[in-house]
Amino acid sequence: MLRTITSKSPSLIQDRLSLVSKHFFPAAFSDKDISIHRELWDALLVFTKAFPESWTMTADKKPTMALFSKFLKSAGYGSATITYRSILPLVASWGDESVLGKNGTGFPFIKDFFDSFWKGLENPNIDKEPGSTALFMEAYVECLVYFIVRFG
Repeated sequence: MLRTITSKSPSLIQDRLSLVSKHFFPAAFSDKDISIHRELWDALLVFTKAFPESWTMTADKKPTMALFSKFLKSAGYGSATITYRSILPLVASWGDESVLGKNGTGFPFIKDFFDSFWKGLENPNIDKEPGSTALFMEAYVECLVYFIVRFG
């Protein structure tokens, strides 16, 4: 539903962006039912592309990036195929402030992002799908190259 509203009537969400973000991100990054992760990631990518500023909003006093870090550490709760193929498009939708922060350095966030990402490799969830480790490595390297190219 969120994907459809974002695509068809973004003004409905824009007026309530803080409220929607406050509820959507915690639900998206804590959902362990991998059977719905394809639809969830589809909605997440459409939503964050339309509203990149949603990343800088706080969800229940916890920054959205912290929720995403926890999701990465858990290896996407076992949905490696869809999760790791979606990370680069998600990262590409982040605005500079989301990555670099207000001080413009970005170091703590970028370090935390890659540390959390790598911890997913140690999580038992990584082995729930065949080929997960290869997908993980591909996504990790893609993001590493992306950050180097984007922020030099």
